[in-house]
Amino acid sequence: LTIIAAAIVNTLIALLAKALFPVAATFLPLQSGIFLSFTVFGVLGATIVFAQIGRWAKHPLRTFQRTVWVVLLVSIIPDLLVGFFRPYPGTTFLEVGALMLMHVATAMICLGLLSRVKL
Repeated sequence: LTIIAAAIVNTLIALLAKALFPVAATFLPLQSGIFLSFTVFGVLGATIVFAQIGRWAKHPLRTFQRTVWVVLLVSIIPDLLVGFFRPYPGTTFLEVGALMLMHVATAMICLGLLSRVKL
């Protein structure tokens, strides 16, 4: 459910970005095959981390919540680097902002849905 929710939300973000401003065809991170792969990988990673924290942490929910925020902040760094170094021709900060929004959305979905699972 978490993977499906994150994939749907990120697809909507990408579609909205493409409808609101020009997205260069060379900007690969907003191509569905790319961002959906990273979405699935990220959610699977969050799920594994959640299970391990639930198994080993004294206060699993609080630890998971803090971990999500730290990982979210770290995950934004590559997006900022893409914005500053522009490895894809035609990169704009609007495109990079859409990527950052995808990271925030995925993190909030993982936090909201996984936190409801009994440990």
